[in-house]
Amino acid sequence: MNKRLINFFLVLMLGIIYTVDNLSVFAFNKKSYFIYGIKPILWILVILFVSKLPKLKGAAKSKYKKFLTEWIVYLAVFYIVIQVMAGFIQGFGSSPYDLSPLGIFKNVVLLLSTLIGKEKVRAYLVNSGSKNRLWIRMSFAVILLTIMSLPMNKALSLKGNFEIMKFFGETVLPQLSISIMSTYLVYLGTEKLSIIYLVIVQGVLYISPILPNLQWIATAIIGGLCPIFSMMLLQYFYLKESKGIKKRHINKEKPAGLIITSLISVITIWFAMGVFPVYPAVIATGSMKPLINPGDVVLVKRLKEADVKTGDIVAYKKDNIYIFHRITKLVDEKNEIKYETKGDNNSIADSELVSIDMIKGKVINIVPKIGWPTLILKDSRNKVLKEKVEF
Repeated sequence: MNKRLINFFLVLMLGIIYTVDNLSVFAFNKKSYFIYGIKPILWILVILFVSKLPKLKGAAKSKYKKFLTEWIVYLAVFYIVIQVMAGFIQGFGSSPYDLSPLGIFKNVVLLLSTLIGKEKVRAYLVNSGSKNRLWIRMSFAVILLTIMSLPMNKALSLKGNFEIMKFFGETVLPQLSISIMSTYLVYLGTEKLSIIYLVIVQGVLYISPILPNLQWIATAIIGGLCPIFSMMLLQYFYLKESKGIKKRHINKEKPAGLIITSLISVITIWFAMGVFPVYPAVIATGSMKPLINPGDVVLVKRLKEADVKTGDIVAYKKDNIYIFHRITKLVDEKNEIKYETKGDNNSIADSELVSIDMIKGKVINIVPKIGWPTLILKDSRNKVLKEKVEF
């Protein structure tokens, strides 16, 4: 059979499975018998079809398969460790999956049939054809398998720029990155390498009773960077092992430096995006002069309970505006403690009392002037700060 025709049939089968699995017009696709019965059978049919096709080889020689397998395991564990580290910062939640013996068995069958089916198709799409069109085939496989991993109903129901941005960061970016990594793995060693990586990375979800409960920004950063970083690291060590990198280049590109630089970059981004309990914010007004001036950066500590007192400078949110003012008085209003706040440079206290649920943190340190570039980039016509400015 012609390879183009085979590729067409493979894409068609994936399209049918994805459409039936996602479109709400198929009411049965939410039923247990479809999820744990029909869906695995459909993927098994895909597996059997691809298994009957001519065997294809990856770019890596057989003698390097063990080396690659070991590194893939290390990198998959690295991904999990990063997520766990983030969980210790942002907290953990209970697993949404059925962890009974029968539940684990059903989830494992679903996971393995889906992964093996997808990765066999990915491997055939990438490795069938001439080297001249390799990048086209790899790009097509990345895009196709990324789309296959996205929830269609959720994507179609998005409303507003924030929901679109959140969906892209929380769902699209991690799936795209892991698809790039998987495509590189099937290029090196067909579907076996990518299946090992994905089973470890995704399999933990189905057996762990607790999982990291991460904000969407943290999910975007970890999911977007870890697979790409892992691919770069694997490529480096594979080329070094196979002598694909000249010695002088090896001396210049130390992997330890790459690892340290990448980790520092990830931590810096996490800090700037507010992943940690302490986060930075740029002050845009002069209400707290002379202590805090426009362009200063304050470090804000998140609050888990009412541990603020008179004299503390707090960050509270009112009408989608973040305000940084000092607590001047505690007021008992209808058996609820509220806080009177005032800017040091203001002549009178704020017009409304602040409840504890409005307070997002308290200022623990001030770094003068370094936030000016952020303010300069803001629209000069915007006289009211609509949201906190972080960098």
